[in-house]
Amino acid sequence: MDTSQLETPEHLDVGEGVRLYRPSQPEEAVSSERPTYILYFDVVDELVFAARYRDRSSLAVLDGTRRLDRGGEIVKLTGFFGYQYVSGAERWQKTVRGALERRTDAPEADGETPSTTAAGYFASISGTEGSMTPELVRLHMSLFNRPHQVVLAFDPDAGQLGMHVRREGERFVNVPFAVAYRAEDREESAPTRSAPDQALENHRDEV
Repeated sequence: MDTSQLETPEHLDVGEGVRLYRPSQPEEAVSSERPTYILYFDVVDELVFAARYRDRSSLAVLDGTRRLDRGGEIVKLTGFFGYQYVSGAERWQKTVRGALERRTDAPEADGETPSTTAAGYFASISGTEGSMTPELVRLHMSLFNRPHQVVLAFDPDAGQLGMHVRREGERFVNVPFAVAYRAEDREESAPTRSAPDQALENHRDEV
């Protein structure tokens, strides 16, 4: 995919007025020395719908692919798994760890392991305005310690969405990203089942 034609949107046309979280002083500009992040529209559309489906915090692991291009590394967020509504930050790590373990242990229909990797996680928490919180930092530091892995933070009340990555030390920055629509790249990732269906199958009850 030619990423030169993709731009970071000022607004995402999903749900009711979801907008990109941007600090007043952008913390990081687009650079060939950093990965380019591409979020598929159908993924964020489903996540936003699910986050507003119930008045509960929710978490999901993000599927993704990585490749090197002439312009640098490209990370595509192509789907998600293990979507779960959760109560209390003390349960977050257990919920996400369980989703990662189930994913690792479950082969695909042909017996092969999934070709995508955990590219980070999605967290929907009211009152965050799409920014990082101490609880999200702890979750990321515990289970997502690779440089390319992201936190996609969403505030369902404010309608704000932000993508964050960890840089040197324990510093997290809000990064720009592009939104892509599936057309010619349909073969890159399997369809994502609906988040409410995933939550129902995972535990048949809320955590």
